[in-house]
Amino acid sequence: MSRYSAILARGVFLAALLALPGIGKSADERLEHVVIGVPAKVVQFAPFYLGAKKGIYAAEGLKVEVVQIRTAATLAALLSGDMDYSGAIGSAVRSIGAGAPLKVVLSIRDKSNFYLIARPEIRSFADLKGKKIGVQQIGSGQSISTRMLVAKKGLNPDRDVIFVSGNPTPIAFQGVKTGVIDAGTVSSPYQFLARRSGLNVLSFLGDDVPEAPSGTGIATTEKTIRSRPDQVRKMIRATLKALRYFKENPAEVQSILVQEFGVQADLVKDLYDEAIEMFVFQGSLDPAKIQAQINMAKEGGQKLPPDFSPEKCIDASFLREIHKEMGL
Repeated sequence: MSRYSAILARGVFLAALLALPGIGKSADERLEHVVIGVPAKVVQFAPFYLGAKKGIYAAEGLKVEVVQIRTAATLAALLSGDMDYSGAIGSAVRSIGAGAPLKVVLSIRDKSNFYLIARPEIRSFADLKGKKIGVQQIGSGQSISTRMLVAKKGLNPDRDVIFVSGNPTPIAFQGVKTGVIDAGTVSSPYQFLARRSGLNVLSFLGDDVPEAPSGTGIATTEKTIRSRPDQVRKMIRATLKALRYFKENPAEVQSILVQEFGVQADLVKDLYDEAIEMFVFQGSLDPAKIQAQINMAKEGGQKLPPDFSPEKCIDASFLREIHKEMGL
């Protein structure tokens, strides 16, 4: 073979080699890109961020991007394909009740982490009569659970208090602190900050309204389940591994919460300990908890089909497989 022919043959071989899937790509480029949306960068969604940061999803062949998205925009993003998964399963259940082709495939937290804080002069629920309560968004799981709390404490949520939308946790805290609103529903660690600021914490909704859970987990479209079942398995498996990492590495995780989640260093241990108590480390799809989400939707005024049930909301087949595989 002439020198020219040898060079040509070698060039053809290299071109063919580079054309093979994965050849010539970096390790990062070979990962399957996946987007999961969460309402806020807070501790209840930390396992998703941790799994991405520590390479736990990458070990499963996934490049997971965690994005913050308003609850109201989640369904459209899932159906359009702009987003593959949602970490907020309460809103997914409500969307399924409205006919959306979604399924919940994993739950990792089903106890509310909301607190109702109030101005110093408001020491009881009776003091809330005629007052303004800030909530993230009217019709959200947070606002529905707050309505349920108010009713449980003897007030009429439609007549005795005024709910003010547009108050996610940081804004609600500042609003109560400055007197723009009289009370507000916030998530951790703002109950600690409220006490330090001289505000009152009237309720921990996780204890006072256990029938109003705050759902964290994984929901996706039926299309994704049909067309990419292996990806769904990888997402569930890696998320459970990220949960385990969260539990087994307290010092590192607390450092990440301070550096990347904005948690104050003197509050982080209490916040971490609270999270450990609330996460379901083996994952679950408890029909009773999903039924509680359905009841919340009804409480919020959503009209649901008469036969709507937890079984219409969940696909537990993946979790059963992974439990068996991981010995859970």
